[in-house]
Amino acid sequence: MNKLSINTQSRNELNASIILAAITWSLTMIFADEIIAANGHDVFNLFPLLPVVIFSSAVFRHLKRVGSSAAPEVAQNMAVAGLIASAFAAIYSHADGAGFAQLSAMAIYTCFAVSLATISFIRNCIKR
Repeated sequence: MNKLSINTQSRNELNASIILAAITWSLTMIFADEIIAANGHDVFNLFPLLPVVIFSSAVFRHLKRVGSSAAPEVAQNMAVAGLIASAFAAIYSHADGAGFAQLSAMAIYTCFAVSLATISFIRNCIKR
């Protein structure tokens, strides 16, 4: 098995994106009532997409930095998975009971991860 190596700046950006996701989640839960009062449940249920975007941009910056030949393909995979997760979030936020932000956030993250894995798997199968 090959050892995964990552340069310091990329590692710091990826770690920062994960920390920012946790901070965003905490602030969203702290100010949930204010956000819902000002913008409604629909906007509140779309907040979990922010960490997905931040993490995706950190991964893309890493791939550009190392000059990976797979960067365009990974960027396309992440963009498509992000669009699928966005559509899922937009549809799911209107569902009855979607006010449970913790459930909707985990569902959005799971949708993004499953979409990304499925797209990568399909592309690898097509290449063979």
